[in-house]
Amino acid sequence: MKRYNHSIITLLLGFAMLFTACEKIEPDLFDESTKGAYFDYEYAAQFESMVNFREHTIGQPQEVPVKIRVKLLGYLSDEERTLSIKAKSVEEYEIAEITIPEVKFANREYEKEIEIMVKRPAVENDTTAVCVYIDKDGDLDSSIAGKDEFTIYVTESYEQPGSWNNSVTEYMGEWNKANHAFIAEFTGDNSYYNAFYDSSNKLYKHDVMKELNERIVNSVLDGSLAGPFEAEIPILAAYGPRYVEPYFWKDCPEELGVFYVKKFLTLNRGIGVTTIKDVVDIYTSEETRQYIIENAKDIHKQDVLYMMNEYYNYARLGYKFDEYKEGFWVPLKKSVVYDVTIPYWWEDPDKLGCKAIVEKYFGEYSYKDSNNKGVEDKYRFMLSTMMQARGAENFVIAELFPFTADLNTYTWGWDETVGGEEKMKECYRIIKEAYDKVPAGIYDFTFPELDIE
Repeated sequence: MKRYNHSIITLLLGFAMLFTACEKIEPDLFDESTKGAYFDYEYAAQFESMVNFREHTIGQPQEVPVKIRVKLLGYLSDEERTLSIKAKSVEEYEIAEITIPEVKFANREYEKEIEIMVKRPAVENDTTAVCVYIDKDGDLDSSIAGKDEFTIYVTESYEQPGSWNNSVTEYMGEWNKANHAFIAEFTGDNSYYNAFYDSSNKLYKHDVMKELNERIVNSVLDGSLAGPFEAEIPILAAYGPRYVEPYFWKDCPEELGVFYVKKFLTLNRGIGVTTIKDVVDIYTSEETRQYIIENAKDIHKQDVLYMMNEYYNYARLGYKFDEYKEGFWVPLKKSVVYDVTIPYWWEDPDKLGCKAIVEKYFGEYSYKDSNNKGVEDKYRFMLSTMMQARGAENFVIAELFPFTADLNTYTWGWDETVGGEEKMKECYRIIKEAYDKVPAGIYDFTFPELDIE
């Protein structure tokens, strides 16, 4: 079988059309007794067609139609007439498999569009061809030279489209047959990739690609699409993907805890999940379940650190106390040494003036990394004390800092929905009382001595 590069064939066909644009094939004059037919096109290049089954991926059809216009010569007839169309090989090509329909012209019918059914090639990346021609055996026994043959080239080649560069790969994965087939089926569009590029402005549409990636991944995560998959559509590790809670998350509620995208992405890195194929193959394995159980404590610590970072942002947004728990909340656990981040109010990055109030009650911020074994720090001590006093199910970190911020005016105020300054005094008393019960010298931090009623 002759092997050809189908894109070169297509390119040559394009050049042929360009350089034969003025090469009209004019029909000869026939007398009234003529009974013939011809393929109804003007230019030589129009008498060829390229079929690439890559463009017919959806449903994997085994044959597709090629439509060809046919017109009759001579005068209209009141009788039905049969047109004989046959196939022959094209030099240097293995012949393509086709099915030619029976072609009949009803009385006084003089033109129609016929469908030649072209079969999918048995071998990918090879190009076959076939020439269909008007035979003289039927009722219509003459034609026009140059308009009596039509050549069809056939291939199934998955060469990478020119627009599929690294920008597309980030969202859709590497170009290959499996990924292309999956996305085409998912979108219902064999040429879905044309939507990724704005040719007029020469810009890639990252929002379009991100949205499609999220739809694909979420369909896998919520169980709408069941695996296993050959396609390896990536799980985005950047660009803030809006992924939903996976269907398997509920299988380990105690170990995995509350779902949020950042945790999902971090967990993916730990177990080697990078694509939708991995989601099905890896997350449902017993090895992964054991990994989750063994790392449950670290997953919980990550949740708490994430909560603290979220609360930092909530503070800047002016949240009131009740909105913190509604936004995100993870109960603290006893005997867990957490990594923590400095609270917004204690750092006061926007210079609102609240840092002085926090230091009035709690002194200077101090924190030692959780890897520093056997050494407690002030903020972790405060959290542990309040959790024991309130109970893990009731304590919300924001209770320690009953403020609200207004970054429009760069001012702060007391959050009276939780008790304002009285709440801070109450927290101070609980923490100071617990601290005073510890023998001197145990901790290398102190709290202010305040006379609070």
